[in-house]
This record gives sequence, C-alpha cells and structure tokens, in this order.
Amino acid sequence: MNINYIFRSYDIRGIYGKDLTGDVTEKIGLAIASYLKSDIAIARDMRDSSNTLMERVIDGITKGGRNVYLLGMLPFGPGMFYSWKRGLPFVHITASHLPAEWGGIKIFHSSGTSLIDKEIIKLRDMVLGGVTGSANGNIQNIDSKEVLKEYRNYLVSKLKPAKKMRIVIDCGNGMAGLIARELFQKAGFEVSMLFEELDGSFPNRSSEPTDESLTDLKKGVNGSIGIAYDGDADRTVFVDGRGRALKAEHLAAVMLMDLSQYAKGPVVANVECTRMIEDVAEKYSLGLQRIRVGHPYLVSESKRLNAILGVEDSGHFILPFLLPFGDAIAVSLYAVCVLSKLNKSLADIVDSLPQYSSAKLKFACSDRNKFVVVENMKDTLARQYKKLTTIDGVRVDIPEGWMLVRASNTEPIVRMTIEAVGEKEMLAMKKRFAAMLEESIKNLDKKK
Repeated sequence: MNINYIFRSYDIRGIYGKDLTGDVTEKIGLAIASYLKSDIAIARDMRDSSNTLMERVIDGITKGGRNVYLLGMLPFGPGMFYSWKRGLPFVHITASHLPAEWGGIKIFHSSGTSLIDKEIIKLRDMVLGGVTGSANGNIQNIDSKEVLKEYRNYLVSKLKPAKKMRIVIDCGNGMAGLIARELFQKAGFEVSMLFEELDGSFPNRSSEPTDESLTDLKKGVNGSIGIAYDGDADRTVFVDGRGRALKAEHLAAVMLMDLSQYAKGPVVANVECTRMIEDVAEKYSLGLQRIRVGHPYLVSESKRLNAILGVEDSGHFILPFLLPFGDAIAVSLYAVCVLSKLNKSLADIVDSLPQYSSAKLKFACSDRNKFVVVENMKDTLARQYKKLTTIDGVRVDIPEGWMLVRASNTEPIVRMTIEAVGEKEMLAMKKRFAAMLEESIKNLDKKK
C-alpha cells in the first residue's frame, strides 16, 4: 500500500479503512511518540471511525514509551486549550471539514502550532522506515466535561457582551454541539440551536459550512445573527440578519472595528482573501501581510509577525490576544460580543464595506497530478502576464482584478479564486482562466 499521500502539508488524512488502516495508524502513533519525545494529550471528534483511529494511535504512543492524557470527544478548541495550559502536545483525531468517510490526525505542539511540512515528512519517513517500540506508557483518563468547563469559564471571564442578543447556532452535527449552547448562554446571549446532536454521518448538511450547505441557518436567522461550524469546530461562517452567508473577511472587518482601538500590529491574511481586507486594514492604518493558505501557516505567521488578527477565507481565524491558536468557537464569541457594542446591524456593516465580485472554483485533479498542474500553469501565465505572486500556487494581478490557482493541501482538487471590480469583469476572467486550467489538466491526463 502506498501511504505517502496521506501525509499532507500539515496533517494526516485519508479514507478510513482504505488509506488509514489500523496498522498504519499505530505506526503513526509510534512515530509521534518518537518525534515529540513528550507525554501527549489526545482527543477525537464524533466520526464513526475516530474512536478506532484514536485507540490505535494511543497503542502506538504508549508502545513508544510516552504517557497519554485521554480527553475523549472534544472540539478542537477545548482540547488544544487543555494541552496549552499544561504544556503538552495535542493530537486531535478528526478529518475536520471533509466528508464522513474520511479520517484524519492533526498534531500540535503545546504552543498551538501544528507540525508542518518538514515535520510531517519526518513522521512519514519514520513510518515508512518501520518505526517500532515495545515500552509501556500509561493512559490517564481526563473528564471531558471538566475540560469543557475550564475552557468555558476562561472565555466567559474574558469576553462579555454589551447587551443581550439573539443568535442562531448551526453545529452541523459536529463537535461544537458539546459546548456552543452552554457557552453562549453563560456569556449572556439568547441562543437557538440547529443540528446540535453529534452525528459523524452528517445527516443534515455537509461538514463544511458553505453558502450552499447553510440553507437551514439562512432561513432561521430571521433578523438575528447566525453562526455555523465545521466538524471539529476550527472553522466558522457567520450569516447576517438578511440570510446571507458572509465571507471570513467580513467577520474580520467587524473584529477590527474593536481591535484597532487598542491593539497594535499587522493583519495577516492568506493569498485567497479578498482585496477588501486590504481596504479595511488601510482604513485603520494597519499593515497587512499576505501568507500561503493553511491554518498552521496562519497561526505560525501571526505569532512571528505579532499580528492582532489572522484570517483565512476558509473561516479560520486567530486572535492572539485571546488564545495562541486558531479556535473558531472562541473567535465567534468575541465577534458577537463586538457586535453587541455596535449600533449598526451586521448586515448594515457588511453593506458599508468595499464590494468586489468573486468566484471560487474546484477542479478535480488527483493528488499525484495537482501540483504538476499548478507548476504548468505558472509557466503558462508567466508568458502572458507580468505581475505574478508564487508564495502559494500562482496569483495573477491585472487591472480589473486577480486570479489565484493552487493545489489543495487536503483534497484531490485544484482551487481557483477570482476577484474583480465588477460582475462583468469577474465573469470574463472566470471564463478565460477556467478554460486555461481545464486545458492544463486535460493535457496532463493525456500523458498518463
């Protein structure tokens, strides 16, 4: 079995039972124990596969001579919070926003930063090299309810609304269902819930909160504020009172209305984020630093640059003043607390921001070919355009807008993002660049 491709840029993911088998997962646990050289905290999400995967990872870690603090089922934020407070690395068994058949393993240092790139490659090489172990580490069971309580109390002590507001929370049958209702009610909000019950088959909507998947939330807000999470609750999407699913940059703009009054430092945004975030940063005399796509890069670069806020268009955020890692639940609580101070509705704030027309496209492309396709696109675009950015994929800036094409770090697809000054310009760019990418994929397929 070729297991190379399950080791991604910053996590380990594959189809459960096909790519992620018990033996492979145990070897990954052994490699984690050997590489981190520390006792380790571990938790899982509610997917049908996650308990088995967690047990085999624990088998590997303990055979590697390390002790395990077993936290049970937890969203990302509370699990990482527990580990950060105690100086422990954290392993989360989750495939995050991916469909139910996927399994995954995320590995974090105690600081909240993920193992990235070379570190993941090191783990892969240890697994392929036949890492072994025969020691007997111990397992200490930690009450997940106590972990949630500690996390909740910390956030409620830090964040308080100026007035009571109604919010509607769509957990998507994911891990936010364990904490969202109680947290927001304790903070002082009136809460209505959607799809709160944990169900790893995601019966009500996809694990990824998108404009298309949030139909029920958009209908249910009825003038209030909607919040949605993905499966492990490390991404969030807001819906305004008019039933519009907002861009992550809209939420970032709301938070900057408050942060800019007392915090210092730049804003960090990945290369996919809309130009609007540049406009907002400039309005508040804040610098803006573009980075490559990926939650771990957002966290590490925000720390390196002493940023006041980090944002990814996928719905990942980091608020360094609050937590040293990206946690969608904590960020969403802060955002609604900010909104409670303002005299304008979320919808009115969004309408007051600079407007651009945009499109996001996905093109099926095998993990084997997707990076080659992007390299070929770089060559093609370099012959036709002058202003290219290549920190992640290739981005072309032209007078009417910009286009970015990049290989997904987590799925067998190539992503294209287009933004333009108007709808007409965006559609013309979409037609031109999509045809170019489709031709590149087609030409590579012919060479098989």
